[in-house]
Amino acid sequence: MTTEVFAQGHPAGANFNQVDNSASAEYKVGTCAMGSNGGQWMYVQASGSLAINSLVAIDEDFTARVATSALAGAGDKPGWPQVAIPDNSYGWAALDGSEINGLVAGSCAADTKLYVGSTGVTAGVLDDASATGRVTVQGAVAVTANSTSADAAVELKVTNPVFLDV
Repeated sequence: MTTEVFAQGHPAGANFNQVDNSASAEYKVGTCAMGSNGGQWMYVQASGSLAINSLVAIDEDFTARVATSALAGAGDKPGWPQVAIPDNSYGWAALDGSEINGLVAGSCAADTKLYVGSTGVTAGVLDDASATGRVTVQGAVAVTANSTSADAAVELKVTNPVFLDV
């Protein structure tokens, strides 16, 4: 599923599908922009390679790492890069809005509570199973279910998401 979301307002001309290598950050990390989908995006630097549509945890220095229950429980902010971002490179992560694609585990249902860090689930992948070690991603729901047995990208509706360590 591909969505065409573009920046509106400041910074003018921001391309949410652009990746900048480690020598050429185009914006200051932490810069936020509004998207045409009514959502908010943040310019981040990757620590480790970030897969397209994976859930990331963004820390206070605006460094994004693939989300795990440990990172989610540390008070980081959830985000979803819509393109792959190589280690030490810069790019945009969706923070809020509709038409955001996110990776969910096989057989993940729509319109239900989502978790990260469940035992047996890949880091950066959301799941609807309440299992040992998981952290709730409040404010994010899958619009459609993943009817396959493999991890897959589905559309998410994300409204003021936070990690809740419960």
